[in-house]
Amino acid sequence: MKEANEELYPRCKKFSKMSLLMHLYRTKCMFKWSNESFNALLGLLKDALPEGENFPPSFFETKKIVEGSGLKYEKIHACPNDCMLFRKEFANKNVSKCNVCGASRWKNDARKIPAKVLRYFPLKPRLQRLFMSSETSKAMCWHHEERNKDGVLRHPADSEAWKKFDSRYPEFAGDPRNVRLGLASDGFNPFGTMRTAHSTWPVILMPYNLPPWMCMKQEFFILSLLIPGPKAPGNNIDVFLQPLIEELNELWDVGVETYDASIKEIFKMRAALMWTINDFSAYGTLSRWCTYGRFACPSCNINTQYKRLKHGKKFCYMGHRRFLKSGHKYRNDAKSFDGTKETRPAPSPVSGSVVLNQVKDIKFTLGQSSEGVSGVMKNTWKKRSIFFDLPYWKFNLVHHNLDVMHIEKNVCDNLIYTLLNLGKKSKDNLEARLDLKEMKIRPSLWPQYRASGRAYLPATFFTMSQQEKELFYEVLQNAKFPDGYVSNISRCVRKRKLSGLKTHDCHVIMQELLPLALRRFVDKRVIHLATEAKHAGPVHYRWMYPIEGYLGTLKSYVRNRACPEGSIAETYIANECMTFCSRYLEGGDSRSYYSRKWSDEIEHETNKEESLFPTVGESYGRVDVFELDDKTWLQAHRHCDWVDVTKGRGIKEDDLGFTLVNFTHLTDSGDRQRHEPFIFAEQAQQVIFVQDPQDHEWFFPRLIKPREIFNMGEENSVQFESSTQSDATDLALLENSCVLEDGYNDWVRSGVDGIIIDTNVDSQPSPNDGEANVEGENNIENECDSE
Repeated sequence: MKEANEELYPRCKKFSKMSLLMHLYRTKCMFKWSNESFNALLGLLKDALPEGENFPPSFFETKKIVEGSGLKYEKIHACPNDCMLFRKEFANKNVSKCNVCGASRWKNDARKIPAKVLRYFPLKPRLQRLFMSSETSKAMCWHHEERNKDGVLRHPADSEAWKKFDSRYPEFAGDPRNVRLGLASDGFNPFGTMRTAHSTWPVILMPYNLPPWMCMKQEFFILSLLIPGPKAPGNNIDVFLQPLIEELNELWDVGVETYDASIKEIFKMRAALMWTINDFSAYGTLSRWCTYGRFACPSCNINTQYKRLKHGKKFCYMGHRRFLKSGHKYRNDAKSFDGTKETRPAPSPVSGSVVLNQVKDIKFTLGQSSEGVSGVMKNTWKKRSIFFDLPYWKFNLVHHNLDVMHIEKNVCDNLIYTLLNLGKKSKDNLEARLDLKEMKIRPSLWPQYRASGRAYLPATFFTMSQQEKELFYEVLQNAKFPDGYVSNISRCVRKRKLSGLKTHDCHVIMQELLPLALRRFVDKRVIHLATEAKHAGPVHYRWMYPIEGYLGTLKSYVRNRACPEGSIAETYIANECMTFCSRYLEGGDSRSYYSRKWSDEIEHETNKEESLFPTVGESYGRVDVFELDDKTWLQAHRHCDWVDVTKGRGIKEDDLGFTLVNFTHLTDSGDRQRHEPFIFAEQAQQVIFVQDPQDHEWFFPRLIKPREIFNMGEENSVQFESSTQSDATDLALLENSCVLEDGYNDWVRSGVDGIIIDTNVDSQPSPNDGEANVEGENNIENECDSE
């Protein structure tokens, strides 16, 4: 601490001895300096600096200084077959073989080079460090002292899971400084090339005590474990989680003495793990539920309703109407679904106690040479998860989150590829139609076979004509968004095909663009995640977007391809040192991290189009583009154009309830002095305007929320009300959607060509199986061939 506050030399205000060492240490890791070159540089600086007599002479001494601040990690040797860790009584180097499989601990016996190394970053000092700054210490109590407690879900502290935990453990909840953690893990290839088979698994923790603008930021993520490759740990991940689970148990049972810089006192800090965040495959790895096959849904558990498709060769998961309220019209609508009425209640939620009862008879041996899984539940559960070693885990309301990011990406891809009929990626294919026939539902959509050996698939009510597809692409290509809100979606439209969509592109398309792109083209008829949102709170604290970004950051740390995990660990520690030095030791708290993210700044458009904002109420305006340059902080035109709010002139509502505005009909343009062109920033809400592809004078205003603005219920109340109103409108549309009348012809869309598919003669049914007497058959076949 003394060195951290000492000037590097007299009148040096920019660096202390400690901060310069941290900068040098980070630079060494980032640019792969050898230890010898670093030692040489330290020697040169020692001679050059007037106060250099106390400068460390070597990299070894520098690391000792770093470790003295608590910023270090442990190297724990592991069995090459993932059977055990060589720690505690097995840490002695004389233990040279695995106690389970007998494999050697060393890949080089003579030099004692370990075959596999787990890197563990102790949790206690990193949590203690959050309280060493008065600013972050106050922020760790935000959920209790500053959060708006009006019953609206804005933060995990508003969730049922948090409240239930508090009610069960009032002593823990009594001190708001006790830390609530989320855990995320996923595998990634550190080499950045798919041709190299390597999977490194980091385990990351995030503290939920912090306010929304801090807790999901990379600056506050805590790397806990770095599980080495080259293979994913799979069932054996519990071997590597052992040191973390043990420390979490210590933090729960005993706690650790921690200094609170905001009130200058020492308190006993405890910590608890709320849930995990992961994609579906990692969900199976951490929970050990089998997330594929007959019982793939972990929420429905053994009550998953499944059906093996004869022609599609995949499992189809049915029975979703069980989750509708009793008496809902969809329950009795057999024709729109699988031909049956639904009378069953929804399956009961699976509690931790139920899980423990299900896995009690399963016997599992860790390691690749294990005897496998045995027990009555072996087709669903692989083993008992190590997380149940935490005494409170079985009582948690949510254990493992379903990741909305990957679910949304998969749903968006399948939906768009099917709507646009993009080759093999479309789910509306011959196999799907044959499965409809096998299930004896929707006969108007069954394949119709021709003498030429081709199958004709009638157009469904969601089949789009070529002209409609062109208009769909036009919406995606012409939508303009603020800088940083989304990538350039238009780049994914190539030769009237859609490819290369990123996960966040899919999020924006599903949330904003898809309803507008389809509103005139398709029929108007067009649930576990909702339960998790109720239990665990807003989804953006529990999805993989920030985690995936962090994995990309860790991947950028790789400097040594022979030991990628080692270079990731060293660079992570170097960056921790930089943060520690600048934020805590020197008191240099960056206010941008801690200030509340209510912003009245307007971001400029990357495409040099216009930034568009509606004001409070029903008025819509257009502000000319803001330009930023090196010489002038902000330049902008001094007026705003307002749309004439007269219904049918400057604003209208279509039959689906969408609002449209027309900027060729303006009022209060600012051309005359009596028309006030100015508004305060807090009066405006940012929107995008999506052009109607069929009438280019009209635009759809879509409210968007900048990423750095968080509505905590005290300000910007109109923004929250608008969002709530939009959700209520969507629910009303769902409730009022029509149910099919008698007859099946509603499934076929007239006036749109169906699909012609080449098929093997062997797979054709008998001539009486499907009628081919379709009007205009030859013309349709010729048009499809040319297309």
